[in-house]
Amino acid sequence: MSEHETNNIVSFEQYRRNKLGQAYHRDALSEMFEQDLREQAALLMW
Repeated sequence: MSEHETNNIVSFEQYRRNKLGQAYHRDALSEMFEQDLREQAALLMW
């Protein structure tokens, strides 16, 4: 993975916030999804 690609990685929660805009609200999954994807290496192997 190049440095450019690494800098563009966001958490799932940030993606949800960006996608939903004003409709976004925290829920039971928010805390788990806030983790940076670089810390969720197992999920990247899906």
